[in-house]
Amino acid sequence: MDGFFCRQRRQQGSTLKNVTPLGTAYISPVNFYGLRVEYSDAAIDYDDKGVPQLLVQRNASFRLFGSDWTEKTIFVLTEKIGDKGGPCEFPVGEVQEVRIVTLEPNEPNTAKINIILPQASKAGTVFYFCSKESDKPGAIWTHMGSEYFKKMGVYEKMLPFWLQVAIILTCLSFSSLFSGLNLGLMSLNRMDLKIICNTGTDAERKYAKAILPVRIHGNYLLCSILLGNVMVNSIFTILLDDLTSGLVAVITSTLAIVIFGEITPQAVCSRHGLAIGAKTIYVTKTVMVLTTPLSWPISKALDWALGEEIGSTYNRERLKELVKVSDIYFKLYIIYV
Repeated sequence: MDGFFCRQRRQQGSTLKNVTPLGTAYISPVNFYGLRVEYSDAAIDYDDKGVPQLLVQRNASFRLFGSDWTEKTIFVLTEKIGDKGGPCEFPVGEVQEVRIVTLEPNEPNTAKINIILPQASKAGTVFYFCSKESDKPGAIWTHMGSEYFKKMGVYEKMLPFWLQVAIILTCLSFSSLFSGLNLGLMSLNRMDLKIICNTGTDAERKYAKAILPVRIHGNYLLCSILLGNVMVNSIFTILLDDLTSGLVAVITSTLAIVIFGEITPQAVCSRHGLAIGAKTIYVTKTVMVLTTPLSWPISKALDWALGEEIGSTYNRERLKELVKVSDIYFKLYIIYV
């Protein structure tokens, strides 16, 4: 560019004028000292030097520190390194010319701008600021410098939006299932299942026979379900936090997990635990296999510490009372029907 620009610097108001083969070009007189990120739609990270790392295609507000700018000063980003006051090569998204939003009369050395961060051409892209005076004929984009305190990095999501939403919904579904199975299966002890196998209806016998081989390993089943539930809830929260801001993610994940992952499935499985447990038995077995490295040792430690699970036992008096109470509920059921 040395042969292109023959610089003849002279002060003209608030701008510098250069003579080029194409005519007179006005160089932006802005002195840019640094920036601070005041707001972003997504999480803000910083590298070792304090350079902000922002998510692309999101809104962000910056506080700029410098001098010699006016309400007519506009900014644009570029990926190209340049010297302060030099030409700005390949400005990114020139149609998105960023104007100063706030210019404080009492603080002329600060200005606030809002930017929709452009798409990066490659991973690890760094953007630099360029400026020009919009009210000056022949004004060109001028590079503001490449020092680390004048730049910002951008990053992209590892997963596309639609895939993140699909995974979030899947995790919420499994969270609901595991929470329901935890109550539905663990409330059915081995003795209850054996009684149902011998005295229940055809459907109940079928369900009980499907569940009994798994329910025999009580602590192993419990550990597997809880580990699976914790895993999907963690994935759900992480992905939701990546899609939204921190406070929104906390409130949304809490409400979703409590309502759809805890209250609703437990209310359903407390009444239909036998049928749901039998129809999802293959999911339960798969989770038990996948979590074996953790759930099996923990279950064995619980078996050793707590002893064998016996379940409900009845003597003569308790059995008579059970028949009496059950008869009352059976008569109420007949009357209701």
